[in-house]
Amino acid sequence: MQDIFEKMQDRLDAGADLVLAVVTEASGSTPRGKGAAMLAGPSGLICGTIGGGTLEAEALKEAAVCLAEKRGGQFEFRMDSDAAAEDGMICGGSAVVLLQYIAAGQKDWLRQLKEQIGADSPLFASPERAFIFGGGHIAAALAPILKSVGFRVAVMDDRTEFADPARFPDAAQAVCGDFRHLAKFFTFCESDYAVVVTSGHMHDFEVEEQLLR
Repeated sequence: MQDIFEKMQDRLDAGADLVLAVVTEASGSTPRGKGAAMLAGPSGLICGTIGGGTLEAEALKEAAVCLAEKRGGQFEFRMDSDAAAEDGMICGGSAVVLLQYIAAGQKDWLRQLKEQIGADSPLFASPERAFIFGGGHIAAALAPILKSVGFRVAVMDDRTEFADPARFPDAAQAVCGDFRHLAKFFTFCESDYAVVVTSGHMHDFEVEEQLLR
């Protein structure tokens, strides 16, 4: 990170806007793990890396949009097995990348960031995740509420029309799949939250049985 700090200071002093990209979540086969960072400017990559390949290329595209619109953002990158093979990895994976927009006048932001790291504080806190199993009317009403209080929301249903991303614009993921095989679609951790409201009690049981293992 020291190299990134130095470049950041130089570019801010020169009056340039920047985007700091940090991997906040990673699962499966990804080029780099959580905490990998890179710095981008109007001309592209300045220094650092989040692993190269398709992930980094997509992150740089998103960073360019953030610079043009003068905003931060976050995006999830999912790599299937074929794309992973092209990048030299054995299997697919997913990563969430936080894009922090830093305007040229925000020199205090860099100072505060250095102080946080010096105090052994986390660089960025990952948003808590909420999974909604069942894409009916309850999920449609609940997803925007969960997002509004800071959750990263994923919705799953086994019916295509109830797992349509257009139905859940506030969800980071809308997945259509078999409730009996959750591990094919998600990797869970103890800090995750789940709401089980599928179309039937048997599906509820199948989901709950896997979540409680």
